[in-house]
Amino acid sequence: MDLQFYPTPRRLAQKAWDKFKDKDIIRLLEPSAGEGDLLEPMLEKRRYQGWRSSLPVDCFEFDISRHAILREKGVNVIGHDFLDFRGAALYSHCLMNPPFQDGCKHLLKAWEIMFDGEIVAIINAETIRNPHTAERKMLVNLIDNYGSVEFLQEEFLTSETERKTAVEIALVHLEKDSRFEVNFLAGLEVDSMTSSGLASGYQEFNEIAMHQGMIENSVTAFNAAVKASREQVFAAARARYYAALLGSTMETLQTRSSNQSEKPQRTNLDTVRKEMQEAYDDLKNRAWTQVLRSTQFTSKLSSKAAKKLEAQFETIKQLEFTVSNVYSFLIGLINKADEINVEMMLDVFDSISRYHHGNRVYFKGWHSNSKHRTAAFKIKTTRFIIPGHGHESWRSSPDYETLRFLGDIDKVCAMLTGVKEVENSLEDIFKSRFDDLKAGIRVSSKHFDCRLYPAAGTIHFFPTDRKLIDRFNRLVGRHRQWLPEENESASAAFFDQYENAEKYSAEIDAELVKRNKSRSWWNGIERDITSNEVDVRERATAEFDDAINTVLRKHGVNPESLLEPTHVPDQLLLLSA
Repeated sequence: MDLQFYPTPRRLAQKAWDKFKDKDIIRLLEPSAGEGDLLEPMLEKRRYQGWRSSLPVDCFEFDISRHAILREKGVNVIGHDFLDFRGAALYSHCLMNPPFQDGCKHLLKAWEIMFDGEIVAIINAETIRNPHTAERKMLVNLIDNYGSVEFLQEEFLTSETERKTAVEIALVHLEKDSRFEVNFLAGLEVDSMTSSGLASGYQEFNEIAMHQGMIENSVTAFNAAVKASREQVFAAARARYYAALLGSTMETLQTRSSNQSEKPQRTNLDTVRKEMQEAYDDLKNRAWTQVLRSTQFTSKLSSKAAKKLEAQFETIKQLEFTVSNVYSFLIGLINKADEINVEMMLDVFDSISRYHHGNRVYFKGWHSNSKHRTAAFKIKTTRFIIPGHGHESWRSSPDYETLRFLGDIDKVCAMLTGVKEVENSLEDIFKSRFDDLKAGIRVSSKHFDCRLYPAAGTIHFFPTDRKLIDRFNRLVGRHRQWLPEENESASAAFFDQYENAEKYSAEIDAELVKRNKSRSWWNGIERDITSNEVDVRERATAEFDDAINTVLRKHGVNPESLLEPTHVPDQLLLLSA
């Protein structure tokens, strides 16, 4: 697709900005932002004038790869296709350099959505000189009645121009006046309304029928809410205007001192813009929140991954809430599904292994050279203990964080077994049998027996399917290079020591205690192997490696021979799949 990307030269950008008569920019729209070249005169002022730093600038850009550049410049990217924009937000200024072949269409769209303000556009001069279509004739008529045009040549042939073209351009300036507060008194009638009359026409609204898809239905509801908010703001503005014409109430006059006067509460255009923008931003916030919290896809995220996504919400909610944008957002997530699934698996693995040293068993990790040496470990297949989940005696259900953690384990089990969701999940048994769990009763779920110790704040998990935990360990091990990839080969002895890791665990612990008599186990070496300080982590890893090597030699295994590539028996290869 030819996106006709012609970055605006700096001199032309300044000419476009100079066309604005009103220099007091309340909110600016740039429908085809590119990399922000047309915005550069304003952005330059923002960099040097603090009062400009908070100026709202919204933009569209079809090429998603440029969004990060625009955001880095402090611009809100609200969508990729301007022609799908419904224009609920109000802008005082619109500045545009649309694709030349669609310049007329983009400029007419800007005029349609503009409530009150100025538009400056750079378009192909041929669009105006040759008005052979209905759209072009409409544009020429708009210019004749509401603006002006200046024809310029060789503006894209200057030395500073990034991409040159000899096309003649038209610099169009349009002004749209809403005539706000004009003719408010037209059609006045004698007041004969009662409370019932004032409320006539209002109906109780039923829930919107879900005959469309969830996304389409949400966008329909959003657009209806925006329309209702717009009407509400206009009505409130008119009500304040009429009230100001009538003056103060008798009660107000009687409570004021003689030298006090009440200022009329009239509403100007800026107030209406502000109120409409606040209402619109609130509705868009709600709409995007619904997408993040209710889609089937995000329900598959781990709690940590969901928090990462929610941390980007300030950027997400800047997007225009259209069907196209919502689908594009979800497609982006789906395209990262493999990456997200791996992150979820690693998050859960770390959550289980991090907080209780008895959950880990160590083995000699696979590596091709010394730089890859790591303290490789896996989760015990017999039992693991999770602390930090104490519950007060009065509670009738588990707290939110406990349920999120259990839900994360359920999601990984679903992924490992290839099902949509786990039946009789951990979440299910903690919700339905929480009283039994608090009483110390061992309760069974699909993949685990569980016992809760409320006073100690621990949950003990007893896997009922050790092969499931083994598969979990192997997937994490391959990802972290603790195990060879499927296309690599390792000796049978390597997999023997991997399989016997739980058997050797107590002996490895004893060797580590000998090397770390001056510091406790949990606050010492096992913490250091995950340190962000490279020297600390490497020293701890070397200690682990020495301890594992010592234990392996006791059992007649040469540690160095484990890492020599060799043929992997078919049955072992199947086990690692």
